[in-house]
Amino acid sequence: MSTSIPLPPECLTIVIQHLADEHDTTTLATLLRVNHYFCSVTLPILYQNPFKIIVPLPGYQRRPAFLFNLLKLTQVLLLSLPRQCTISDGLRIAYLSDNLDFAPEHDDDQEGDDQPSSSTESLLPYYSFISEISFQGCTTPRIGLFRNHFLNSNQAFRDYLENRPIDPDLIFWGTRFDILAEDAGRELRRDLTWALCCANAKHIKSMVIPLYDIDRHLSAVQHFEALADVIFLLDSQYKPGNMSSSEEEGVRLFQQSKRTKCLEKMILFIQEHQRIHGPTLRTAQHRGSNEDENIPEEFKQQLFQLLRPLKDPRFLDASNWDHFLAKFQETNLSFVQLISPDLDGGDDAVMERLVKQGPFLHRCRSLDAFIMDSVDDDMFQWAVDERRIYDTEVAAGRTPHTSLVPLRLINVSYYHKSFGSQLNDVVFAFDKTLEIITTSCYWQPRDINTQEPPEFVVGNSFASWNLPKLRRLNLSSHCYPIFLRIAPDLISRLPQLTYLTLTDKRRRYRLSEIVCWHAASLVDLEELRMEGTPAISFNPETLRTARNLVRMEFRMVNTSLGPYPHVPPAQELEECFGEPINNNMRTTSTVTNATTTTPSMSPTKRPIWTWDWNLPMLTSLFLNAQFAYTFQFRMLARTPNLNSIVVDSRSYSRLHQRTIILSDFLVPGFDHPSLATMQDKERQFHKEYASENNEDNSHVDGGFHALNNYFAQEWTAGQDDTQEEEIEMWFSKFDYVELPAL
Repeated sequence: MSTSIPLPPECLTIVIQHLADEHDTTTLATLLRVNHYFCSVTLPILYQNPFKIIVPLPGYQRRPAFLFNLLKLTQVLLLSLPRQCTISDGLRIAYLSDNLDFAPEHDDDQEGDDQPSSSTESLLPYYSFISEISFQGCTTPRIGLFRNHFLNSNQAFRDYLENRPIDPDLIFWGTRFDILAEDAGRELRRDLTWALCCANAKHIKSMVIPLYDIDRHLSAVQHFEALADVIFLLDSQYKPGNMSSSEEEGVRLFQQSKRTKCLEKMILFIQEHQRIHGPTLRTAQHRGSNEDENIPEEFKQQLFQLLRPLKDPRFLDASNWDHFLAKFQETNLSFVQLISPDLDGGDDAVMERLVKQGPFLHRCRSLDAFIMDSVDDDMFQWAVDERRIYDTEVAAGRTPHTSLVPLRLINVSYYHKSFGSQLNDVVFAFDKTLEIITTSCYWQPRDINTQEPPEFVVGNSFASWNLPKLRRLNLSSHCYPIFLRIAPDLISRLPQLTYLTLTDKRRRYRLSEIVCWHAASLVDLEELRMEGTPAISFNPETLRTARNLVRMEFRMVNTSLGPYPHVPPAQELEECFGEPINNNMRTTSTVTNATTTTPSMSPTKRPIWTWDWNLPMLTSLFLNAQFAYTFQFRMLARTPNLNSIVVDSRSYSRLHQRTIILSDFLVPGFDHPSLATMQDKERQFHKEYASENNEDNSHVDGGFHALNNYFAQEWTAGQDDTQEEEIEMWFSKFDYVELPAL
């Protein structure tokens, strides 16, 4: 690479920053060795947040690479600190001890081991490049910077732990070593955070402050002049364990008091920082060390009231949602593209607080994606009103005063009583831009024994549901007995769908009570998942156009009385579909006609599941309940790429038996002079087999490739030579379905 005319630093910085954003560690490591100029531009970017991009060192590939490089990075950073910085005994023993096995293994494929020198004289001041301190991603349970097998196997570190007294407030389930190691891990995190920022505080722009170490950071608040973003980590020390209730309550009260003092100092840290440095602090977040820990509501409100409003946010999620609520009216929402707060929609207090704040979605003029629990069914009434005004102005030949919000994705969860009106509002207001719709209903009525269960109505409204860009539709009711009632022609209005999931928890039913949908043309459909009412309502003629289907699933949930789903009686199935169900002894002409003729449907009959669709791309098939019971294996003749199939015909009543016979696997349309003879033999064989073994059906293990061997062994047993030759001819001359990918 020529460096006689180097790139300007500004241009090179942009290139290297892009490599860092892409985590291209190999190229970054190479740039450090190009020349002094490249190295000088790369180092500040590489070390601005050193624990975000871990560059692998050569010579250690046969080690647990990530953990080893993490430990080596920590060692290098500590050794680069100025001499006046105090490094705690825990850090020295954990990361600077000679007893740690840092010797690289020799790799014959490499030209040596380029282990960095540990001499402080040869190290650059790497710490001075740090502007962000966060260990997120480096503290996983399996590979953690502060708890790992290197530390556990280091005898010096184990001795250090054993010499530490057990804090009586740390009593919880676990061995003495586990208790000490967890406590030491928290202390190592606090000490390392402090060590990396104390000598470089004026350059730190973003950091995570362990809340139980707030005193040290509060004492140095005057030095954090560049700090703009801070996260306070509630690194709790207390885990209740095997203690008497009175003793445990005393410990809990003590820890609660200690936590309150730390939270008060957190507020003081923000106040002092603003007093000394002015309004430089943009965001402050809080985070628990586990999901059960959180900051009390009163401290959240104090914290965010001290901050400035969010500056033209592009998103509202769990990281800034509380900040937004604290500055609800002052925040400019014009540029918000994503709304995805982590709310507990089942918590009435959370939702009541949001309702009190008032509407805000109409202020989000750039909204692209909305992922949130529904507050009430009128959340999108503003969008309906805007759309009607917009259409009126366009119809009158006038230019609309405002453009419509370009919502592309919506994912709404319902914990309140809802019957689909909000979804219809969304479809009407954003029909030109919607690409993905997902709704999940979790509301459950108090009285589930009502005679007329509530239904989630979709498609029977003023909304046309003509959505030219919609590709994914996922509507699910997770609570019994909230059933989906979808307009019969709804799917036929959405011909461009690629993913379709419609589910509810209907258990028992009569086919005559369920409306069948119109057939649809879904040529782009790749994934189809139906459960409950939608599965029963689905028109199988739709599958004649779904030639790109990859995954298909039709299922019913188990009944409340047993481990298997309900299947209507065979007589009811035959009456509704207008033909015998599970007629395994179909004649050749019957099979041929079924594959070439589109079945008709009288007003009292449902479309027949012919199982003869051409699905060349299908790889996965799951069927249970009535769909498994009526399944015909001849479908497999047109699914050459199928590699996973589950057909579970078990029913709660145990009255629906399947007998798998050789005729099931004949290629559709196959004809042979001996076919009728074989079918007669099959009938007689299975009748005698069931009588002798007191069984109603045959069960085949080993997959489709074992079928021939299975039938051959069963049928030839006890037969004379002539009969054996005839049976062998059936296997060698007849054409059966083959699934090489299964």
